[in-house]
Amino acid sequence: MANATCVSDNQACNVGTKYDLYDNQWNCSGNPCGPESAYGCLNSDGTVDFVINSTQPAGNTAVLTYPAMQFNFPSNPAPKLSSLTSVTSTFTVVPPTGANSDWEVAYDLWFNPNNANEFMVWVYNNGQTPGGNKVATNVALGGKTYDIWWSNNGGTNGTVYFVLTTNITTGTLDLLQLFQYASTHGWLPADSTVDQFDMGVEVCSTNGKNQTWTFTNYSLTVTM
Repeated sequence: MANATCVSDNQACNVGTKYDLYDNQWNCSGNPCGPESAYGCLNSDGTVDFVINSTQPAGNTAVLTYPAMQFNFPSNPAPKLSSLTSVTSTFTVVPPTGANSDWEVAYDLWFNPNNANEFMVWVYNNGQTPGGNKVATNVALGGKTYDIWWSNNGGTNGTVYFVLTTNITTGTLDLLQLFQYASTHGWLPADSTVDQFDMGVEVCSTNGKNQTWTFTNYSLTVTM
């Protein structure tokens, strides 16, 4: 935090040329959100470190904020999902401890105009339940096992959740493999365009206490 080159409080700032750090307090209008900030810096090897500090009310169960590291794609034209040949991400996170808090560490990946398709990958779940219905269990992909949930917003639009059956605090994920699996099962249109890929924390409650998530050596690598 002391060495941060980017400090975000309900706003975005650049971390190098590849990433933006956005402390997205998206659900705080009319809700009793507490203070939150995010701090980021670029490492010499191109990875990034970032720290999230958040204090959210005890007992709250709705997602209030999503502080995250963002990877933005060009929008004119937006690349096609079919043009991606590799999407991998590596992370290490030290999550907070303490009872009665409610949050999850997750990728939030957006496709198609008007964010019609949301693709979430939960790597560490602390008290949350995905939306929609569970549509698959114990799906083995890339050496990891997921339960999958699908929340339909009409037609092929909606949110798909890949939830690890065992929490992890470090690892490398083959995200393209997950996209392709979802596409073959109708949860992500094969002709999708790519918008934005994020990694961070959906925060509902910290039990009224300040809690900290520390991410180190985070990277997202996309080839087309």
